Amino acid sequence: MHRYILSILLMLALSMGSAFSQKGKAEIDSLENLAASVGDSLRIGIYNELSMLYRHFNPGKGMDYASKAIYLSEQLNNPELLAKSYFTLAISERNLDMDMKALEHFQKVLSIARDN
Repeated sequence: MHRYILSILLMLALSMGSAFSQKGKAEIDSLENLAASVGDSLRIGIYNELSMLYRHFNPGKGMDYASKAIYLSEQLNNPELLAKSYFTLAISERNLDMDMKALEHFQKVLSIARDN
């Protein structure tokens, strides 16, 4: 009886996980497509959102999107967006156990916030 219940629970967990994956993938695809057609300010927000979506299952890709957001924020000389971009980078780094690098970037966020 316990095996039967355990099997049902396992199947439910797997099916819920795949439904979440499909929803997440569709959202990521939509954001990636949208990023190609908007201005730089909006693109930064989209890159940060993509970074947050990737942070758990592909933190390396999350770091890539955060780095793109940092680059654009610097080009636009926008400290608010720059701080948000460093924040998303630090979260992905933390998820990759890059604690010292994450701490460095969290401190950068604090420094930007203090200066602006």
